Amino acid sequence: MLNRFRVFERTKVEAILQEQDFQVTSGRVDPSTAVKIGKMFGVDSIVTGSVTSIMFSKSGGIALGPINLKKSTATVTIMVRAINVTTGEIIFSEVKKGTTSNSGVSLRIPVPVVGGLGLSSESATDIFLAIDDVCRQVAVEFAAKLDSNLIISSSTSLPLEGYVVKVDSTSSGEITQVYINLGANSGIQVGEEIKISQKGEVILDPNTQEVLDTELILVAQARIIEVKEKLSIALVTTKYSNLSIMPTDIVEVIR
Repeated sequence: MLNRFRVFERTKVEAILQEQDFQVTSGRVDPSTAVKIGKMFGVDSIVTGSVTSIMFSKSGGIALGPINLKKSTATVTIMVRAINVTTGEIIFSEVKKGTTSNSGVSLRIPVPVVGGLGLSSESATDIFLAIDDVCRQVAVEFAAKLDSNLIISSSTSLPLEGYVVKVDSTSSGEITQVYINLGANSGIQVGEEIKISQKGEVILDPNTQEVLDTELILVAQARIIEVKEKLSIALVTTKYSNLSIMPTDIVEVIR
């Protein structure tokens, strides 16, 4: 199950977004931004979460200077959402609690925690363990819903999609072939045709701000000429637009 999820450090995600000249000004991923970010990273869904409450309690024990003998409990509540990056639809929304308890000897050393809270190493560890508990709950439940087809139908009915990772061109600038992020494990085969598109306008409901659709501009068609372990190479056969094929352009296998 772990191979079904990709975890990115926030700093690395922000660095990649800056390279692509894309800013999430609110600091949060919403349905409209998830469409672009998800395609950029080549994922089907984005799972995001926000901590809504943290409770930490200590009971009993003896304090001898910086040494503490006691029991501690941390409870963290997180609101989790999963967003389909193709449609922008929220396909999973849950409020989850994670709890962890520890007892024994601890040394109180203040450490910095996100949000500017000064907590002991003991309390910080308990809180992060509680967050880890929530993440594991969500991963198990989300994967189970995918498997039981409560969110999407079986993978055989879904279009095979990916994105362009590299473009080769002649000295005159004519694009000859493209590299895409679909390799042998995706099931793609030599000889198959692909459509290459670019994202256009995101159409939002003016009242609810729900993503209703995303305009796709058909740029070109290509034929797979080589399949490797993690990528495939396609020869461009037809151009439908004056737009240049670019890395992160959307690829759909024609079947």
